[in-house]
Amino acid sequence: MLAAHAIDTHQEMPQDIRWMNAAALALAVVLALLVLSAALSVLARQPMFNIARLTLEGDLQRNNLATV
Repeated sequence: MLAAHAIDTHQEMPQDIRWMNAAALALAVVLALLVLSAALSVLARQPMFNIARLTLEGDLQRNNLATV
């Protein structure tokens, strides 16, 4: 009888374990987002993303450098 009870894996988890699993999942998601944002920040600072040249086309007679 005890062996059958020990093998039964369809028991509902206690509430504290569910909260702990939810908190661990939330922390893992936050950590993944932080790592992703740090990686994107480092990638955005690479020299290949620097503006090397800027070309303006169109009617620029009524604009000065400050408005452009």
